[in-house]
Amino acid sequence: MYRLYGLIRTALFPKSYIGIVCCVVITISSSHAFAIEWQSGSTLSAIDITGEQFKSKVKEYLGIPYRRGGASKKGMDCSSFVRIVYNRLYNIKLPYSARGQFRSSRLQKIDGHNMQSGDLIFFSNNKKKGIDHVGMYFSDGQFIHASSSRGIAFSSLKDPYWKKRFVASKHRKILTMRRDYPFL
Repeated sequence: MYRLYGLIRTALFPKSYIGIVCCVVITISSSHAFAIEWQSGSTLSAIDITGEQFKSKVKEYLGIPYRRGGASKKGMDCSSFVRIVYNRLYNIKLPYSARGQFRSSRLQKIDGHNMQSGDLIFFSNNKKKGIDHVGMYFSDGQFIHASSSRGIAFSSLKDPYWKKRFVASKHRKILTMRRDYPFL
């Protein structure tokens, strides 16, 4: 069968035409047919989860104890909590550490005054050592995180302890299909 295909292909399309056709197909498919781009946008609206739905889902984790390196209902740390929520709610796989999540190319830094429910908030106990804690913005200056003393709990960004340690807030970049191409 492969031999027959080879004979027909050679008879109908000389090698020079095949190379040109392949180049044209690859060029069209990569530049037009798959017109995908990264855009910055709301963490929630991109996947049709409202702020209220986010709040309802993360409240289910309240009271789970803190456990360094843990990733279950028996206990979890801050980065595992964020990683699990983002994977379950948004189907986004984030790195395992707060520092890795902060460096993730899937997240874009935003102004702390523009945070929405679900945006990530990063903290540092020692600015020289870098990011060592992460939580998720809830609303009205509140965020949810894995506290080493209280487990999964709410805290206020207005609290002097957290205010002093706040480094940045980020939300995910949204992968969108551009609609301005006639091929789509």
